[in-house]
Amino acid sequence: MSEKNIRSIICAVYGKPSSRATVTRAINLALEHNAKLTFVHAINAEFLKSSGPSMMPLKTVYKQLHDMGNFAMLMLIDRAERRGVSQAAYLVREGDVQAQLHKAVLELRPDLLVIGEPTTALGEAAFKSQSLKEFIQQLQDALHIQVEIVEPE
Repeated sequence: MSEKNIRSIICAVYGKPSSRATVTRAINLALEHNAKLTFVHAINAEFLKSSGPSMMPLKTVYKQLHDMGNFAMLMLIDRAERRGVSQAAYLVREGDVQAQLHKAVLELRPDLLVIGEPTTALGEAAFKSQSLKEFIQQLQDALHIQVEIVEPE
């Protein structure tokens, strides 16, 4: 990682157990640099539109997923604060994961993005390995942001 002063970090959280290493790394970096840490979680249930009739409207599914996401992010905030991170926040977004993460980076303009290496251990990953590399390159070219990819444990 370069020596650029890191004041603000975004940690992309998918919510799978494999995110644990990513969260731990982001917390460690926030402590090391005394940086603000923002966890970003995007939920996308659009695949349900094509899965046939549902017992619940998509709006209700999103509400429940959003509530669960908020709860999970509050747990991460608590974990970060217990470790000593003084500035921790979170965003939960709805829609395409890549698009929502890109919007969050544009809005918050962090110095560093910490993101996990794609895994399909428990289903479909938000990024394929190549699309993650392309996404990161776009962010680095447009915003000159540092990116650290964390391998799952």
